[in-house]
Amino acid sequence: MPLLGLWGRVLAVTGLTGLLLSGCNLPDDFKVEIRLAEDGRYALSYHGILIWVPLHEEILRGKLKGTEIEEKIRAFENDIKRDSHFRDVRSLGGGRYKMHYQREGRIEKTGQVTFIRRNVALLVLKALPEGTVAVTVPLSKRASFKQLEVLGLSVRGMLRVATGLPVLEHNAQTVKLLGPFRIYEWSVTPTLTHTPRLVARRDG
Repeated sequence: MPLLGLWGRVLAVTGLTGLLLSGCNLPDDFKVEIRLAEDGRYALSYHGILIWVPLHEEILRGKLKGTEIEEKIRAFENDIKRDSHFRDVRSLGGGRYKMHYQREGRIEKTGQVTFIRRNVALLVLKALPEGTVAVTVPLSKRASFKQLEVLGLSVRGMLRVATGLPVLEHNAQTVKLLGPFRIYEWSVTPTLTHTPRLVARRDG
């Protein structure tokens, strides 16, 4: 995916493994890319699968009939499409949905952007008063991943943060240089033991 022209001196703290079962939604087979700029502009994209865990479990345990399954599949799809940032949502069956989420805008110095939404926060981009921007979600407990395995589910994907900033701190697994910019990448799997993070400075 081509990088947008949203560069400058920015701060970001990134994390995407807070896959809490209480949120009822689970990302899988995904690629997330975050780009930020000194004046608060951002670009966030998600390409991958989102699983509605309660529906998946009900189907797996035979708690629903055919028509009930179809009704719940459509209900979730219609609900999530209310957010216009979802450009494509397609049911794969079994409570799994293939989707593309694309959002661009500007965060004020005390604002925030949440993916998927505030009550189901898999990723939060937040501007702080001291001139920083944070993107973070707590790391899920290993017990949660064990519960997912029982349901035949897993979490695998790629998180990418691209910036041309002087970075203060990060724990990326790989860092690639692309012209004046650096690409920080995390491979997200159930064995990941830390929350991905990257810290830099925002002047704007």
